[in-house]
Amino acid sequence: MVSVKRWKAGMGLLAALLLGGCVIQFSAQNDYEEIFGFDGFSVVRIINVDGDMNLRGMETGDVKLRGTGFAMGRTEEDARRNLRLARLDMTPDLTEMILEFDPPRDKVGLVDLRLDRLGTLPIEAGVTVAVEDGDLVMEDLHGALTLETGKGDISVTGGGPSIVSAVADDGDVSVEAEGEIIVESGGQAHVLADGVDGRSLTAETDGESIHVEIPLQDFEISCYPDGGNIEISASLDAGTAQELGDGLIRYVRGNGDKKITLRSNGGPILVQLYQP
Repeated sequence: MVSVKRWKAGMGLLAALLLGGCVIQFSAQNDYEEIFGFDGFSVVRIINVDGDMNLRGMETGDVKLRGTGFAMGRTEEDARRNLRLARLDMTPDLTEMILEFDPPRDKVGLVDLRLDRLGTLPIEAGVTVAVEDGDLVMEDLHGALTLETGKGDISVTGGGPSIVSAVADDGDVSVEAEGEIIVESGGQAHVLADGVDGRSLTAETDGESIHVEIPLQDFEISCYPDGGNIEISASLDAGTAQELGDGLIRYVRGNGDKKITLRSNGGPILVQLYQP
């Protein structure tokens, strides 16, 4: 397996060779599109692909990924031949479909693949992906999502995921989900927790603000700040807030169909929702 770090190192070496006037001087590029049958799987794990990625859930039985392949070579024919390696290899692992970009060692730095065009998955699919540099956008997916980016933003919309873990070391995170949510952000975090019953929500940022919106439907919310101050903003008739000591704030809904917003100046917020 060739890691993204090794690929980047290879590209740096290749750039040095090119500047030095070496013979690798031809490049090739094409649109990548591949379809994988999803029957028998529950999660798609994408490995060794960097850059922006946008995946959308649909009523389909296949995983359809689209992007751009890049390659270099000593001749034009060489570059085109290397371009055939800009693809994903599929390996089954129990309920996981593992899709990996894994060129041969002697081609590291000469070929790359970016999933920079919209991909589609079955709506019930989960996704596991980590990139070093790129935005991750997930839409209308109901499976468990495990997302990580070193430098970029994460967006989850559609409200369906049962579990979301979203980590952006240097970027903002925005999550809309019905299940358990774990958010870590180097920038701002915005969470819309809808339909959560007996699950938990944890949001943490590195000195930036956290916004948690909860459409209330006879739920009790307990918020545990750690190193930050929490401000509760609620519409009239939405309910009552109580200070219970030790940094614990409990919010119980009254009548009406309202939302509350919890804000922290940087400390983590743990929100547990359950019916009182």
